[in-house]
Amino acid sequence: MFVSSVLKKCVNLLSYDSTKNPYDENDCKSTSSLAPDLDHEKGDHSNNMELHPLEEHENTESHILQEQENLDSHSLQAQENIDDLALQAQENVDDLALQAQENVDDLALQAQENVDDLALQARENVDDLALQAQENVDDLALQAQENVDDLALQAQENVDDLALQARENVDDLALQAQENVDDLALQAQENVDDLALQAQENVDDLALQAQENVDDLALHAQENVDDLALQAQENVDDLALQAQENVDDLALHAQENVEIDTLQEQEDNVTTSFSCSDCTVFNKSGQSKTEGSLHVQRKKCDRPRRSVLATFDPLFVDSKTSENTLIVITEDDSILPTYNDGSDEFDFDINTLEYKFLNISEPEPSQLTYEKTDLTDKIQQLEEENASLKLQLNSSQHLNTRLELQLIENEEMAIKTQTEALEKDHAANQEIKQLKDKLEEQVLESGKSAKVLKETTQSLKQCETKLLSESLVFKNNEDNYRKVIVDYENVISSQLSELQKVNKEHNRIKKHFENLEMAFSDVHLKYERAKIIVDGYKTNEDTLRQTLTLSRENLLQSEEKYEILKVHAKEQIEKANQELHAIRDKYEAEIHKLTAVVKRLEIKVSSLEDSLDQKVKECSSLSALCDEFTGKM
Repeated sequence: MFVSSVLKKCVNLLSYDSTKNPYDENDCKSTSSLAPDLDHEKGDHSNNMELHPLEEHENTESHILQEQENLDSHSLQAQENIDDLALQAQENVDDLALQAQENVDDLALQAQENVDDLALQARENVDDLALQAQENVDDLALQAQENVDDLALQAQENVDDLALQARENVDDLALQAQENVDDLALQAQENVDDLALQAQENVDDLALQAQENVDDLALHAQENVDDLALQAQENVDDLALQAQENVDDLALHAQENVEIDTLQEQEDNVTTSFSCSDCTVFNKSGQSKTEGSLHVQRKKCDRPRRSVLATFDPLFVDSKTSENTLIVITEDDSILPTYNDGSDEFDFDINTLEYKFLNISEPEPSQLTYEKTDLTDKIQQLEEENASLKLQLNSSQHLNTRLELQLIENEEMAIKTQTEALEKDHAANQEIKQLKDKLEEQVLESGKSAKVLKETTQSLKQCETKLLSESLVFKNNEDNYRKVIVDYENVISSQLSELQKVNKEHNRIKKHFENLEMAFSDVHLKYERAKIIVDGYKTNEDTLRQTLTLSRENLLQSEEKYEILKVHAKEQIEKANQELHAIRDKYEAEIHKLTAVVKRLEIKVSSLEDSLDQKVKECSSLSALCDEFTGKM
């Protein structure tokens, strides 16, 4: 640090305004130093300016020249002193650099020696640590050998214990599994027996229930059939009576018309002016042979005629209040009109409930036509009654079809049995279809549907009871057998699952035993390897002990050398420190001297600069005066 500070100061001194013009500097300094003199002389010069201007100008010029010479001499001396100081400083710096280089070399040698000593110490420490590590390794090897032996013995004992436990567990599990299998087999047998008994009881109960249901259905169907048969018989009887009444009424009415026609013909023959306004309602019928043989007595009928629609149509209301006439025939039956075919007036068939009008040969009516319209209306009423009767028959047929649909539903329930029952059901269905076809044919052929329904319902009931009983028996047996089979399969599956669990545990214990045997073999191999490693460690221990003795001898020798070198190094360091202190004192004294010289020179330079400034001002004032003076001249 001291050397570097000295060098910096010397460089600053050398570089201080060395490039400037020395003449200009000296002039400035001289002018600055002469400034106070110029101020002092201003008073006298102002008094004598008018008398001696040229002399003053010459004096100032000479004075400036002298000052300039003085500044030049001073600047040359200062430059020489600075050069001498720079050379001395350079020499001192070179000497200090050489000394520092020597000191650095000495310190490097000492550091190298210290490094070598430390390396030796480190090697010694490493050897010590290696010996300690070897000892620790030997101890650990012995402990590991002992631990391995102990672990091998413990592992062997554990393996034997586990093998015995595994065998005992396997035997126990096998016995438990056998007992469980036997128990499950007994339970399954008992369950099967119980299920068989329950199935038999259920079959008996269901058979009784089915028989009771079939009997109830048969009784109910029989009652319905009887009721329908009675209703149909009553309806048929009522219709037959009403039809007979209508036929009688029509016959009487027709007979009245015939008699009135004959009377009208007789009256026409007697007098042509006779007015037959009272007989315009009737049509003329009969033969000429009957003329004059009738004695007609007309009277009013107290009983109104009842319409056929009133008995069947509840919406029909007979509002007719007209009076009907009744013709009483006093002659014998020979006076009745005869027809071309010699048959009766109407042909009524009760079984088919149809009316037939036979061919009636009558003369063409000449005047009255109301009779024909009345007859056609009555015929239409009879046809409507016939249609209503047919509707009732259709309703009875619908009831029969409903019963047949119920029977078909029962048949569909009975069809859902096994294959044997399906064949029987198919045959029964064919029979039922045939019976249905026969029923339809019989219903179409004849109107006596009640008897046919009774017969068919009885046959269908018998078939239905047979099929229901068989289907219920088969269905119950099938369901019970399926339940028994499902329970037995569940028992077998549970037993199989338990056997699989036992087998899995047995396999797991076997694998564990094999793993223990493998572990024991690995431990034995590691034990043999450990023995070989311990023998190698023993041989290494002998060699390390020999090297340890040699390294201890070398350590003692190196310690002696280290002490000698340490003392010598301390002496050399003390000498170098003393020399450095002396050199520092010398350089500090020289630096103080140089700084004092530099300060003096700086003071001189500042004074010269001030005087130079004053002289410059004087010169400028003198030049102005000279210019004024020359201008006046």
